[in-house]
Amino acid sequence: DWLGDIPAHWARTSLKRIVSVRGRIGFRGYTTDDLVDEGEGALALGGSNLTKTGRLDLTKRTYLSWFKYEESPEIKVEPNDLVIGQRGTCGDPVLIDRDIGPATINPSLVLLKRPTIHSGFLCYWLMGRFVQSIFGTYLSATAVPMLSQEQIGDAPVCHPPLPEQVAIAAYLDEETAKLDALVGKVEEAVE
Repeated sequence: DWLGDIPAHWARTSLKRIVSVRGRIGFRGYTTDDLVDEGEGALALGGSNLTKTGRLDLTKRTYLSWFKYEESPEIKVEPNDLVIGQRGTCGDPVLIDRDIGPATINPSLVLLKRPTIHSGFLCYWLMGRFVQSIFGTYLSATAVPMLSQEQIGDAPVCHPPLPEQVAIAAYLDEETAKLDALVGKVEEAVE
């Protein structure tokens, strides 16, 4: 009952059953000494790279030494993976929709690797009110809100067969592109 009405042919599962949920392991963390200039290391994605629209924002870039990048191969970012905010920007998912070169995550994100369902559909599902309200109930009452990897992995996922996932994601891509264009026109008019 708590899931509400979903079509009978949709599958119900948890996020951890359809992706590998990975975070930066504490003893493999890094300090500011491990940060390098562009070209001297891999891109380290963080909360500043997340948006509410599920798209990656690379205007702010931080780079991590090659040594630290290679130290944690399980959190190397690849196309069609997703990243999701764990600290600060909790629960905001972003689809890695293109090759961004060598990249990893910082401790404020969790990497959702190799989804077994359509990545675009999964991103929209995670952005939806249902999952976001569940994440909202998990948030700690500390100075910096936080979700655990376990809480993220336990998020419920309902999905149709692959052709329907692709069609839904394509429709939402088209509709959000129209909205983005309107927002752009409004911002231009304001300027």
